[in-house]
Amino acid sequence: MSFDQDICILNDLVSLRNRVTDKRTKALLTSALKRHGRTLKRYIDSICDNGCDINAVTTQEVAWAMDGEKIRAIKSYRERTGLGLYESKMAIDKAMV
Repeated sequence: MSFDQDICILNDLVSLRNRVTDKRTKALLTSALKRHGRTLKRYIDSICDNGCDINAVTTQEVAWAMDGEKIRAIKSYRERTGLGLYESKMAIDKAMV
């Protein structure tokens, strides 16, 4: 299964899970989401074995922080990486130096 197919499956599962009201069905969809999420994470990890840092601050986030939109930069970083507020703030601060 390719990366694009995994992304499509994840999007479909999320969409379906958000529309379902039955608790059992929702639990099964959540389980499938976790399973595909782990597969996707392994795929990303295999790509990044060459030393890329998925938690690196993007140039856009640095630009926002430098332009006085530090909260926007931190929010973007948190959403992208899944890290907490403190870790995200520290990463943005470090990138601005």
